[in-house]
Amino acid sequence: MTTIGRRPRGPAVLCLLVSVLLPFIAEVWNAEAAKQKLTFPMVPSSDAIKSCLPNATATVTVTGAKNNQIMEIKAEGLAPNTEYDLFVIQVPHAKFGIAWYQSDLETDKKGKGSATVR
Repeated sequence: MTTIGRRPRGPAVLCLLVSVLLPFIAEVWNAEAAKQKLTFPMVPSSDAIKSCLPNATATVTVTGAKNNQIMEIKAEGLAPNTEYDLFVIQVPHAKFGIAWYQSDLETDKKGKGSATVR
């Protein structure tokens, strides 16, 4: 028996399965990303900054969230009761590169401060 003009159903079924499963896969992917955590020390980007803040130390923790990340900065050894501006820079010591203002960080009377950025 021959079927003339009949299309195979495989591609249509595959498209239907992908469209039904894609939201579920994306949700699982986002849930896995939210579990990821990266912690690293923040370091001065120049000797000039290092000489101005010789006792400064900071730790950055980036945690995955559903649609973005959360960055937490904890610093100490800074000047007490002072406001700092946090910038993210693409390449330290470069003549060109991307940089942007990220957040403020205000220290307490002991020179400790923290900031959380989403």
